[in-house]
Amino acid sequence: MTTISAIVLAAGQATRFGECKQLVRLGEKTLLQHALDNLRASTVDEVVVVLGANADEIRRQVPFGEERVIFNPDYVNGMSTSIQAGLRAISSDAALIVLADQPFVTPRTIDRLIDEYRRTQASVVLPTYNGFRGNPVLVDRSLFAEMMNIRGDVGCRAIFGDHAESIVKVPVDDRGVVTDIDTSEDLSRVTPRLITLSSSSTAEAKRFGVSEVPMQCYSGGVLDVFIEPSLPAPQLVIIGHETIARALARIGRIMQFHVTVVDPLATRAGVPEADEVVNELAIPGGEGGRESGRETFIVVATHGRYDEEAVEQAARSDASYIALVASPKRAAVILQTLRERGVNVDKVKSPAGLDIGAQGAEEIALSIVAEVVQRRRAERHQAPAETGPASPGAEAVDPICNMTVVIAGARYTAEYEGRRYYFCGAHCQHVFEQSHVA
Repeated sequence: MTTISAIVLAAGQATRFGECKQLVRLGEKTLLQHALDNLRASTVDEVVVVLGANADEIRRQVPFGEERVIFNPDYVNGMSTSIQAGLRAISSDAALIVLADQPFVTPRTIDRLIDEYRRTQASVVLPTYNGFRGNPVLVDRSLFAEMMNIRGDVGCRAIFGDHAESIVKVPVDDRGVVTDIDTSEDLSRVTPRLITLSSSSTAEAKRFGVSEVPMQCYSGGVLDVFIEPSLPAPQLVIIGHETIARALARIGRIMQFHVTVVDPLATRAGVPEADEVVNELAIPGGEGGRESGRETFIVVATHGRYDEEAVEQAARSDASYIALVASPKRAAVILQTLRERGVNVDKVKSPAGLDIGAQGAEEIALSIVAEVVQRRRAERHQAPAETGPASPGAEAVDPICNMTVVIAGARYTAEYEGRRYYFCGAHCQHVFEQSHVA
């Protein structure tokens, strides 16, 4: 039976994080402990932990068990030196290179990589999630000599280009393989936390792990709120799959949109950046489509193919933004044709994107995504205008304290520049009027 050693890279200085990242707590355990626990629950034969920066502090705080802990004196010279220190410490048939800042990789995923290696005897086995390459990476001993020649802050992927034919990719349903904690913002996105809201000027003693937030509405009392991040990504729906559409998918993915490409000929291979590929005209919120809403942004970039059908279905949705990529002449014809059919196309934007003098597909796509971001941010901060009688249960956001106010029967309101604002109490109304109305 072939043997597998896991090499856990925990020697980094975490300059982007600002503190010893290996010891940052996620729940009751440190990031490094999470990574070790996942390995302990897997079928890996041994675990070698490579320390460098903050080694003494890590040894004091992390309860190592059967793991072998080694020190890399050259850690300042980058990740390659830690990989090499780990390789020198093992005699196994293959090495699983594990990042200490990836706490969510499941034991099942680790075992799948090991099983695939033992089945295929590939030089490299790596996981993919929704088509995206991730970590950890399992490398056969035949490549160890090459890995010992890597220099700088790079990993073993530096040699992959020379062995593309012997790399096996294993699709896994595990977001952990593409989720690492590089910054405090990354940690905040995945960490449940407790906050306390209080209007008291003499707050109680600080509690460990609790963030105190002042409440500007002076109604008294203290409220503890447990927050577990589970935020849906905004939806970027791209109709079409040609040059501009593919550029939109790439940039939309970078901007953390959930990207859906709708086109009869689109494939996963053609638009690997897309989270979803739909081969029928099923636009969210349109006829035959799915639920849409404020966080949905639709771009029709079909280059003359089924433009009218796509725009018509998009116009019937309640998407926050609808744009048509077409020449002014072509756009005018499409919109006029749809108006004559009784379709309300007033919210269809053409030309699409901000005027930045864009040339070429990438710049055009950039201008469109920039306009989507601009529209999204503006809508998030825009106070609701009073356009008529409020529907039952309609709500507004107090612009001072961000509390939700039921519009019907609201006692505290103010008008400013043609808009009506709603407040949870007299204090917030007074603060608003002092800074806006007076």
